[in-house]
Amino acid sequence: VAGFIGSPSMNFIEGEITADGFESRYLDLEFDSADQGVERGQAVTLGVRPEDVHLERNSEQAAVPTGTYGRIVDVLEPMGNEMNVYLLSDENVEASAEGRGEGQTLMNVGPEEVLGEGENVEVVFDRDKIHLFDTDSGQAVIHGLE
Repeated sequence: VAGFIGSPSMNFIEGEITADGFESRYLDLEFDSADQGVERGQAVTLGVRPEDVHLERNSEQAAVPTGTYGRIVDVLEPMGNEMNVYLLSDENVEASAEGRGEGQTLMNVGPEEVLGEGENVEVVFDRDKIHLFDTDSGQAVIHGLE
């Protein structure tokens, strides 16, 4: 349900719980999984809304920013008072054309941001706004990472 509420919809990244936190092909995120009620090896889907993905230079917009992740600007979509920025990971750029949408991250920025397609950028996620869903059941298992 979470992905269908709001526009644009939430970013989803499939991965699993490890001893260090969350791991996927496109993103690793450290947190104490033992204290969060999830089990090592559990298949989960990370969800984060586009407005909770920030350019590293604007990381103060995130209440609790993650570490930085390198991404490549794929598509810029001006939407009046904001701009949708479609980002790819290095792994995604190397993927075949039919798998291109997998691993893509959508970020919202203000119209004052100057970005170019193909540009390398560093982004952070707001840890307080990250959700983890059990992949099998779809049930939310974590709202906000400590």
